[in-house]
Amino acid sequence: MPQLNTSQFEPCQYDEDNPKKILEALLMGVHPKTGEKLHDDSVFNEPEVIHTLHTALKLFEEKIGAEKASSLGKSEIESVVKNPLSDAEISRIICRYNMSVTKFIHRIQEVSESDAVSILNPAVFNRWLLENGLLCEKEKMGKKWKYPTEKGVGIGIVAESSRITGFEIPVPRFSSAAQEYLLENLDEIINYHIRIKTENDMMKVETGTNKTADGSDKTKKDRKGTARDKRSLQTEPFEVNEQQLKMIFSEEPVGTLQFVRNINAVIQNEKMRIPSANEILQWLECIEMLKFTDKEGGRRARIPTDAGNTQGIIVELRTADDGTEYQQCLYTIDAQKFLMDHMEEILETRG
Repeated sequence: MPQLNTSQFEPCQYDEDNPKKILEALLMGVHPKTGEKLHDDSVFNEPEVIHTLHTALKLFEEKIGAEKASSLGKSEIESVVKNPLSDAEISRIICRYNMSVTKFIHRIQEVSESDAVSILNPAVFNRWLLENGLLCEKEKMGKKWKYPTEKGVGIGIVAESSRITGFEIPVPRFSSAAQEYLLENLDEIINYHIRIKTENDMMKVETGTNKTADGSDKTKKDRKGTARDKRSLQTEPFEVNEQQLKMIFSEEPVGTLQFVRNINAVIQNEKMRIPSANEILQWLECIEMLKFTDKEGGRRARIPTDAGNTQGIIVELRTADDGTEYQQCLYTIDAQKFLMDHMEEILETRG
């Protein structure tokens, strides 16, 4: 729990304007009005009460922050950021070659000196592109993939395809024309993100629920909020050098979780986009290198397809602690190299 500095305490009056000061005083173990130290046997010194006071203080601070956000008028929200890039910065960012959204954002943040671009991530960009009809989503193999619309093609968004085992994977790329268009509208993209976040904060204040601006309930999503929050900070493209690859690859076949652990152990960069085990498995299913098979007792298990076997994905029979036998997909060094070669495509399916 956070520690409060009792030397900074100033006695406060009981009124509706300073509940935060009262909570902080009680957490310091002093009387909010007189500043006198509370008796050791005071109920406010009980661990359960202290924990509750910390929770109450945190909720109060979140409420105040949301109320401040909700006090912004729509016109104010739309003009939070203006012209985050100079003409010189725009010229330095634009490249002749087609760029993925991850590399494009990384280049913006490398060149720009504006703090406003720090909030950019692939999810922010893709959401704006979808909202403005520049990208659309089509379902294939049970997963939604992003494609440029006719409007998107018109500004220079192209769909480069990677064919693996006959399955076409669309990967939107920004040509120099698309890069210029997006940079000219960068303030709108950033303010769109700010507006959506503010509307969500307002919704929470007004309804006292976890409903977001689109009406969805965040309760279930928030159970995995920590992992999602961590991923939202990952804006740098996935890059490894030869030395790191040697440290990641294992001569012994490894499972998906161990493979991801090996990557994280070598690449200790919280800002780099690193895949989760689930993202790797879903991608392999989408390109038909893994498939589900029904087992006894109604259980389902992933097994490699013929295409998966060709790339070095194997199955071994394992025994759990309770004696139950199960099959586990493992990646030989050839399969590990295959995944690393296609890591950008795996990560492009994230947001």
